[in-house]
Amino acid sequence: MCNKWQRRGQHPYGDRGRFAHGRQELRPVVRDPRYKTKPCRTVLAGKMFPYGHRCLFRHNLTDVEKYSVYTQRFSLGNT
Repeated sequence: MCNKWQRRGQHPYGDRGRFAHGRQELRPVVRDPRYKTKPCRTVLAGKMFPYGHRCLFRHNLTDVEKYSVYTQRFSLGNT
């Protein structure tokens, strides 16, 4: 949604703005059917992920994936 339009009710681009100027102009989001179905590799590697909710991969790990992250972290120092 256009933040200038929400704050002021207008902006210099008029109707040519790139963002919706109200709920009536919002379009449904079309996502790939695989959206957030695979785990994020950065999270699996045990690293912090800077993009948060904008990531295309899921960050909630299964118990098996959590165990994999745990064993990777502690096995690296034991080799």
